Amino acid sequence: MTPRQDPNLQTSRQSVALSRAIITDAAIRYIEEHSLEKLSMRNLATSIGCGTMSLYSHVKNREDLSNSIVSELIARSRLPEVTRKSFDSWQNLARELCDAYRDLAFSYPRSHELLGLAPYEEEPVVTHIKSLLGALERTGLTPDQATEVFAALDAYLTGYFAVSVRSAIGNSQPATEFERALQRLRAPENFERGLEVFIRGFEFELGEIRPA
Repeated sequence: MTPRQDPNLQTSRQSVALSRAIITDAAIRYIEEHSLEKLSMRNLATSIGCGTMSLYSHVKNREDLSNSIVSELIARSRLPEVTRKSFDSWQNLARELCDAYRDLAFSYPRSHELLGLAPYEEEPVVTHIKSLLGALERTGLTPDQATEVFAALDAYLTGYFAVSVRSAIGNSQPATEFERALQRLRAPENFERGLEVFIRGFEFELGEIRPA
């Protein structure tokens, strides 16, 4: 009797409790274990132990699942907490935002790419960006300045983590001096130095900013 015909298997699949939150959590765990490229509704259903069609009662399609994953990653990060805080300067806010993004990237090295690739103008990212821009404006930046700082900061973070975190996944110990030199490029101090150069450049361009 094939697995499709096995009544015990069918009963087991039907008894799996499902919800959007359970499916999203399972998807994140699947991505971290296997990769984002291998995520499919069929593979996810198999990992959960349910039928593929059962997933569609809670998520509309792969895009809807991706949006749910992005929303969950933001919720699990320190980003909402940081955007609610008051800062005495946009520089200190930028540093804390970068720390929060870095923590998220290294906590979910394979899943975090979905956040970096998500369209700005669609939920849940649009609400997240509005919060970030609001936090920057509370430090005294104008809306245009806040947008400019955020756009440059986002590009820096997306580029750095796309290379650094992906390279670190399953990375073996470097065997040659050249490999060790490449590994040093991903050192935390290089990220922090790059951020400080970023901040100094905008300090020169924006001049003195007083918190609102």
